[in-house]
Amino acid sequence: MNVTWQSSERVHKLNGEPIMKGKIKNMTEVRTIIHRLRMGQSNRQIHRDLGMHRSIIRKIKNIAIAHQWLDNTSLMPSDEEISKVWSQKPEAQSFTHPLDIYKEQFQEWNKAGLSSVVIHRLMADKCPCDIQVIRRYRKKHFPKVVEPVMVRSTVPGRDLELDFGELGVFSNDDRVNKKVWLFSLRLRHSRMVYREIVLDQTIQTFLMGHIHAFEYFNGVPKHCIMDNLKAAVTRSTIDNDMVNRSYQELAEHYGFIISPCLPRTPQHKGGVEGDVKYTKRNFLSYFLEKQKEKGITNPKICDLRSALEQWNREIANLHEIHGIGRSPLELFKSEEEKVLQPLPKYRWELTMWSQGVVRREWRVMINNAYYSVPYQLIGEPVEICVTNSFVRIFYKHKEVALHEKATKKWEYKRKVEHAPPLQEAVLQCNRDGLLMLANEIGPFTHQVAYAIISHPSVDKLKPVRYLLKLAQKYSKDRLEKACQRAHSFNVCSYASVKNILEKDLDLQPTENKDNGKIIQIPFPRFARNPEVYKSSFTTNESFGEKLERLHPISMHGNAMMSTFEGLLAEKIVEEESIDLGSIT
Repeated sequence: MNVTWQSSERVHKLNGEPIMKGKIKNMTEVRTIIHRLRMGQSNRQIHRDLGMHRSIIRKIKNIAIAHQWLDNTSLMPSDEEISKVWSQKPEAQSFTHPLDIYKEQFQEWNKAGLSSVVIHRLMADKCPCDIQVIRRYRKKHFPKVVEPVMVRSTVPGRDLELDFGELGVFSNDDRVNKKVWLFSLRLRHSRMVYREIVLDQTIQTFLMGHIHAFEYFNGVPKHCIMDNLKAAVTRSTIDNDMVNRSYQELAEHYGFIISPCLPRTPQHKGGVEGDVKYTKRNFLSYFLEKQKEKGITNPKICDLRSALEQWNREIANLHEIHGIGRSPLELFKSEEEKVLQPLPKYRWELTMWSQGVVRREWRVMINNAYYSVPYQLIGEPVEICVTNSFVRIFYKHKEVALHEKATKKWEYKRKVEHAPPLQEAVLQCNRDGLLMLANEIGPFTHQVAYAIISHPSVDKLKPVRYLLKLAQKYSKDRLEKACQRAHSFNVCSYASVKNILEKDLDLQPTENKDNGKIIQIPFPRFARNPEVYKSSFTTNESFGEKLERLHPISMHGNAMMSTFEGLLAEKIVEEESIDLGSIT
């Protein structure tokens, strides 16, 4: 008898037949025992040669005799016949398990998904037993059904899976702790992955991650597969008609199809789910340990980004894929890069769409800023489009407002034409706004308001507001006629217009005004006569004439003359006095 060693397990060889010791492990051992029994060997000899327990040999012999398998004239039974008979178990004696009376309760707990630990605690008062008893009882009476899995084939350049994965808390450059996520975008065929460290999961980050990934791959896949996250899907529906509008515009620009998974089915994008776990196990744990060796307990986000780029370049893209024998970079370069759709000529401008309802203040809020909307849309749903420079607001697919994008937090961008007329007059409290509202009523109202508000030293905003408020009590047409009558009589004041409306004088024709009824206001008793302030000289008097009138020329010249002219006059007087002396 030759004894050899194979795979650290002892194997007997007899006449070239490998014989295993112990219990029956496969159909070959059963067939070997039946063959030896047909050859006339005894149970003892088979036990000695094969090392099989004699009770097992006796059991096989009884089965063979019952089915007439030991007749050498007949053929050896097939494996199916032997298996069918060998798997039959004798009828066991009736035995009642202590937990059988709670079998229906176990069935309900099993459907509810309760664990054995929870069931053990629930059974502590009813039937105290060890937790292993409960586990064996559940395994026997409620075995888990293993569902089959369909392995999907991959097509180069077709599918891109994407997902977020939380990495932990790291510090930024200002030493402020921030929660960090990994944004992974993985090509299903080549397993090539674009990984990016992000600080949030907003729509801006989500859309820019796509743009960076497409530029990293130098191409665009045909399908993008993701969860039902709010950045991509507003609400999950059967028709997938609730996709975020910004994401839809990105898909139209780059030419890919949005393919969200069913709710609560992460296995539909198992590739990227596995990549997030792979990055945490292979990269993150190594990075944190290296930081600890350097004495850094709170790593920086910038160091995390640089380390991730190096790990992608040196390890992740070059590791050999199990079952394929090639690296992701090799598969990408040889099979997938050339079939990706080309990038568009221009990069997509980030556009965010959101929905809102116009508030009673006739405005909407987006990104911590307020933007006015026509007051007629109060309570109506609108769509808001935000670009890098502008904010556009749509109602029933029609643009109703356009604003410059706010640069400060809680800034209010408001346009005058969006506000209710009288409310705008109160809110603005300025000259231009009131005149604009007056002009909307009519030209005469505008002229009366302009005459009132043009006072040089007194603020006349209040009477103009009250003047415009008369349109609510009487009407805009009557206010316009009253202002026309007040303007024709040159009595442009709030009291005059109000008096005209109260006495219905605006309903009378303006042309037939009776000058005899105009009462002359007496001259104030203690006021000076205006004639006192009038000058007796005409404005046609020249400067020389005025100078001669105010300062007559003396014998030594005019005092208002210049120095040269004064000296010249004195010289002339001296010459004339000399000549007169010589004559005398």
